[in-house]
Amino acid sequence: MNLHAIVSPVLNAVQQTETVYIFKCLGVTNNYGDIVPDYASPIKTQARWQIDSDEALEHADNVNQSMVLRKVYIDTSADNRLSGINRTSAKQADYIYRERDNTWWMINATYDEFSAQGWVGVRAVLQLTKPAEIPV
Repeated sequence: MNLHAIVSPVLNAVQQTETVYIFKCLGVTNNYGDIVPDYASPIKTQARWQIDSDEALEHADNVNQSMVLRKVYIDTSADNRLSGINRTSAKQADYIYRERDNTWWMINATYDEFSAQGWVGVRAVLQLTKPAEIPV
């Protein structure tokens, strides 16, 4: 039973999905010690955004770090699983380009993995600039 398909029309009445582009990391290339990630062509899909934490302020090792986090529910398929950094498979993080406000978001965690049912829930961190490795 696909619960997402059941509740999605109701959720759209409250909060519409929006167009996003997903950039999946295929792995990295070691070019004489310079680690360069390789990204697939963008996947155009729909997503619904929620505040995960408006602003997180962390203090570790005498360094303050502030970040903007969002929980993103993305329409996807079983062959388009998304992930954050995965060291064991030598992958960098996947990225989301949000067309609505021209922002880039790095996926750093997967909350709900239901790709086989057509959606996945991830946590994304706002990036200040477009990732240099993504050719667009």
